[in-house]
Amino acid sequence: MANPDKRTSYIAKLVSAARSVITYQVALPLGCTRISKILYWLSPFEKLDFPVFEEYSEATRALPTGSERLQWSREALRDKDLLLENINQEFRDRVFEACYDILDEFDAPQSKPRKVI
Repeated sequence: MANPDKRTSYIAKLVSAARSVITYQVALPLGCTRISKILYWLSPFEKLDFPVFEEYSEATRALPTGSERLQWSREALRDKDLLLENINQEFRDRVFEACYDILDEFDAPQSKPRKVI
């Protein structure tokens, strides 16, 4: 079986990243950063309109959200984490809605779990 084309590969990565945000497998900052990058990589192939990820990245740009946190003092992190939590609360619903929109648009029907009633 041949490797998928770049667009198909990026779409699969986008779906995976959206799932990881929705299921809390990754934190909101990491998930939004990952999705923003994938959307950028997809831009030559397809114009997708999910501005919330870039808006979230802009709002958290000055805050320690990744491994750089290890270089910060505990005291400084406490202050920055309060800001980060406020931003997370502000954006959470919009980010999740965009992730669900990505799944609705690109997730293959056979890979969706069946709803058990």
